[in-house]
Amino acid sequence: MNKALFIHAEWDDEALVWVATSDDVPGLATESETVEALIAKLEVLIPELLEANDSFTGTDVPFELLTRRFQQVGRKSGFIAPSARICRKAPARSPQGIPSRSLSAPGT
Repeated sequence: MNKALFIHAEWDDEALVWVATSDDVPGLATESETVEALIAKLEVLIPELLEANDSFTGTDVPFELLTRRFQQVGRKSGFIAPSARICRKAPARSPQGIPSRSLSAPGT
């Protein structure tokens, strides 16, 4: 099996796209709005670029895609963290949708 090629993708906040480059694939620089669409592009571009650089072996070429996106979150006033909220469980139901307490025998 061939060594997996390393592809690096970063989110571009201004262009709102994922940008992929690689030292393992000369000439690779592409972008896409979603990671899934980026992978589809890479599946076409990687063999084409390897062939153009006389590096394509004619077999399947594995690649590893590392994505990185920086985010910031802030606390809004009055915000209650999900772990601090009081949650009530809905009563258990039978497969027929009947609450489980109505399935118990009288007096139990």
